[in-house]
Amino acid sequence: MSNQSFPSNEHLKSRKAIQSLFDKSESLYKYPIKIVWKKQMNKEIQLNQAAFTVPKRLFKRAVDRNLIKRKMREAYRLNKGLIHDVEQPLPIIYFMFIYTGKEILDYSIIESSIKTLLNRLREELEAKR
Repeated sequence: MSNQSFPSNEHLKSRKAIQSLFDKSESLYKYPIKIVWKKQMNKEIQLNQAAFTVPKRLFKRAVDRNLIKRKMREAYRLNKGLIHDVEQPLPIIYFMFIYTGKEILDYSIIESSIKTLLNRLREELEAKR
């Protein structure tokens, strides 16, 4: 089993990287989460980096947005091994997880959605190899 931590160096924080992610990226969707991803071109970074967002227009209260982001981060932290633990190394990737649901869903639904997306992403990357 992989290390199940989510350290700071795995957080996608660079404004330039986030902007490039939305300029030329690919996406997958499984209700209630959309994942936007792109292979990293920066050779200095050796880890996948992820960010999580919840639209303010769907959830006006910051408390609600933060709760959903905590659930998404936890689901990613526990299941990121689906991308990391493969026989042949995959390219390093930027992820942005976008919550699209209109209500706050249970953690189990969010986790199953993230698992499905990570599995589909791994399959896509292996097929493009």
